[in-house]
Amino acid sequence: MESGNRIESYVRRAGVAVGIALVAVVVLAFRVPDGTGTLGADVIFAASPTGELGVSRPGPFMSATGLRPGRAFKGRFDVANQTGKRLAVRLRALPDSRDLDRLLVVDVTADHARRPIYSGRLGGLRARTPPFRIESGRARKLRVRASLPAGLRGGYAGRIETIGLELSSTVDGTRG
Repeated sequence: MESGNRIESYVRRAGVAVGIALVAVVVLAFRVPDGTGTLGADVIFAASPTGELGVSRPGPFMSATGLRPGRAFKGRFDVANQTGKRLAVRLRALPDSRDLDRLLVVDVTADHARRPIYSGRLGGLRARTPPFRIESGRARKLRVRASLPAGLRGGYAGRIETIGLELSSTVDGTRG
């Protein structure tokens, strides 16, 4: 009998050791990887149509998670003139907070224009841009690029911002 108890004891110890090893393997296999220790900013840009202007991608059209200094992200959408007249179109940003107003750099261009519709800090885009024109029944492709400048030391970490781009238009009475 003594030999049976000894075998049972070894089997129990081996079972416990195998169980602990399996738990260790599972814990190591499913652990969350180490991060950099620095939170970035989460930013979403969205556009909505108006009665006169249609947009090809209503709602969010570009986003970045964990955005850090020196990094940029891009998006684009088409704006279509749905009226029978040429329109002067203006754009402005409506962020849900002012947290990134002085930090986030935004560039907006139409089609392949060399001169941007807007280039500067997000806070400056709260004011309407100078107008760009869209002929009746035509569309213009708006390209948006946003970045946090390299060398930025703080103020962006953990910020979550949704930025609505508001389009407005008036009938364009200028020639050319």
